[in-house]
Amino acid sequence: MFDIQVGSSDLSLTDIAANFMSSSADYELYYIAGGIGSNLNNPGSWTLHDSISSLAGGSGLSVWNIADLLLSANTMYGLYLTSTGGSDYIGYRNGSSVGDVIASDSNLSILSGYGRSHPFGGTFSPRSFAGSLSYDIAAVPLPAAGFLLLGALGGAAALRRRKKIN
Repeated sequence: MFDIQVGSSDLSLTDIAANFMSSSADYELYYIAGGIGSNLNNPGSWTLHDSISSLAGGSGLSVWNIADLLLSANTMYGLYLTSTGGSDYIGYRNGSSVGDVIASDSNLSILSGYGRSHPFGGTFSPRSFAGSLSYDIAAVPLPAAGFLLLGALGGAAALRRRKKIN
């Protein structure tokens, strides 16, 4: 369970690479806008975004191609990646302090957080996510430039046709 801070562009989270420690297990991904904050022990505030059955893990990083999660610019999100099996877990690193930035680029920062048993069970901190997040920068819709241009040309034509009355 950790926070991410989105930079100045909307993003679409597409993949999670992590050390899924079991040879095959089921996992869930929860998220919450605004970050973990006071919702550490409030499961009802979190949204289950995606789940996967029989994800092959083992040594090294395995990639989970999640259903795209749209992330708004300049927003903090909490992510809770958990295994649904009692003995399956996800590799992590011991952190120095909850909230420390452990990885960052110009679009996204990953912060140190918590280890958590499923579902929303025991809490261990500080823990740092030991994996990677893949994302796409969301397309910015262009203004209706064609309609604006037509409106401007139409307005200019109307002004030219206007006759001066004395």
